[in-house]
Amino acid sequence: MIEWKDEFSVGVPVLDEDHKVLISLVNRFLEAFETTPSFMITNLFRDLERYTVFHFDREEEFMAKCGYEGLEEHKRQHAALCETLQGFSEKMIRLMSDEEKNEFKNFLHTWLYEHILGEDFKYRESMQKLDLS
Repeated sequence: MIEWKDEFSVGVPVLDEDHKVLISLVNRFLEAFETTPSFMITNLFRDLERYTVFHFDREEEFMAKCGYEGLEEHKRQHAALCETLQGFSEKMIRLMSDEEKNEFKNFLHTWLYEHILGEDFKYRESMQKLDLS
């Protein structure tokens, strides 16, 4: 299980809330993943996919508003993450092997920790320019 910590904050409350929702969805999915056959958890996976796209769109909108210089690279990373999720979606439809399940779990952990704590932290300073009240 992944727990939200204050040091994960990107300094934008609405994006922090999005990240908390993503963490919750990942946790729910991973918990079900351990005990439920893949074909029975596709709805949880779809929820994760949909919220990911929603969050990425909102985050990119905020980055554009504040003139974040790394926006295009960040968009490419988001697109790559969505493509990877889509690949796992296709694997899930045909039932994942144990190796594929482990690969997916590792991807989710890496994505959350490295993307939020690495890439998303890069826009913190730029976001301080926004009036988010």
